[in-house]
Amino acid sequence: MTSRPIYDPMSGVPSEIDRRIGTAYATVKTVADNLLEIKYVVENMQAIHDTASTAATIATLTAALQDLNARFVAYVATHP
Repeated sequence: MTSRPIYDPMSGVPSEIDRRIGTAYATVKTVADNLLEIKYVVENMQAIHDTASTAATIATLTAALQDLNARFVAYVATHP
């Protein structure tokens, strides 16, 4: 009778591959479950970047428009 090598899957000893996988299966499954969302983000990365880059400008313009609107309302109220 010969002894089986330690890497033999039939020996009952966890293989090196099993030890190295650890929680990788859960991570790979999570990625697989979210592939549609990941694909959407990847396909729209430029638009996401552009929007994030212009967020400060949009906030400044919004504040300026609100101020302009307040001034217009005040003007109209004093000039019937």
